[in-house]
Amino acid sequence: VAFKEAMGLGKEKQKEIYRDTAWRARAWDELKTGRKLFSGSWENSTVSRVGSAAMEKLIGRRLKDIATERGTSLFDTLLDISLEDDLDLKIMGDLFNANFDFLRHHIADPRVLLGLHDGGAHVDMFFQAGFPTYMLGHWVREEGAMTLEHAVKRLTSEPADYFGFRDRGRIKTGLVADLMVFDPATVGSPRFANQRLFDLPGGGMHLNTVATGMEYVLVNGEILFKAGAPTGALPGRIINDKQH
Repeated sequence: VAFKEAMGLGKEKQKEIYRDTAWRARAWDELKTGRKLFSGSWENSTVSRVGSAAMEKLIGRRLKDIATERGTSLFDTLLDISLEDDLDLKIMGDLFNANFDFLRHHIADPRVLLGLHDGGAHVDMFFQAGFPTYMLGHWVREEGAMTLEHAVKRLTSEPADYFGFRDRGRIKTGLVADLMVFDPATVGSPRFANQRLFDLPGGGMHLNTVATGMEYVLVNGEILFKAGAPTGALPGRIINDKQH
């Protein structure tokens, strides 16, 4: 009920509401007793995007760590840093598989197929399509959770075999030459999106992650990207279940 009072109002009026200590107390009581979203622990949420350069130091930091540093409650900290960033600050919530100690085992478990979902429903909220390069940079090079060879297998032949793509997923004579050439020493992606693009229909915004260490990307033997820049080649095509 408390947050409904701010819905649909202009930014300045919302900021006025969020500064009010009486409203904060009422809103916090409702959050403590109301239904929880999934089973997530919102205090472990991480700052993923800010609007001002002065707030960039908070990107990637957990809300509860910021609260401890400031000596304020989690809820007050959330509202305070949002106000300081003129309500442009974005928080990424941890809902599932948020424990990185467990996650390092999950990604190496042969019973788990690595992948991505969402279908583009939240392109202005988060960007996760960089997970292959993030895995190679963070989990392989930095964390040593698995060997480079195992990670490549997990990202290539395993999903190809699972979905029945018999003509790709490996480097072998006669197979489709879908290849990525990368530098193991520099390949990677940041955990959170580091770019905003406005090239959707009507100038709509979507997030993007700029990968590093990717020297070449080839589809069907043609070079799409060279040293991080597109070549203009578009050899890709949609594959249906009757074509493999």
